Amino acid sequence: MISLDQVQLLEHKVETVVAKITDLQKENDFLRSKFSELKVQYDEMQKANVELSAKVSLYEQNQPTIESGIMKALERLNNIEDSVLRVSGGSVEASISMPEQNLSSIPSGENSVAQSISAQYVASSKTAPQPAPSANPFPNIASAVPQQKNATETQQLDIF
Repeated sequence: MISLDQVQLLEHKVETVVAKITDLQKENDFLRSKFSELKVQYDEMQKANVELSAKVSLYEQNQPTIESGIMKALERLNNIEDSVLRVSGGSVEASISMPEQNLSSIPSGENSVAQSISAQYVASSKTAPQPAPSANPFPNIASAVPQQKNATETQQLDIF
């Protein structure tokens, strides 16, 4: 025969199992909802991945064209620089070291001013050392030669 203690023990075990099953069902529902959220996120990430892959492949296809365009632009800049240097008659150092040779490139209106500067330069280099220069070493040409603006005043940008 079955005793009262055995029935109570069985009842207790059944209640424990039912409580455990309820907890597991709640956990299962939570995990299913979490899984569905993660599935939605995964699908969104897959779409984003496909879009990014398309952009990367498009970039890879356009990269030679972009590089070619940049190289052509750099080549044009080099050609412009070379032509400017050819027109100006050489480098800045040559015009500073030998001013009397560069007078032919100066327009005729400014040629007399340039000749007087050149003559002063040549004469001063052949004579004894001069005292310290004044604030304006060329007072007679200050108004004849336009003042150059620095890069910030002209608002030009250096691209290299």
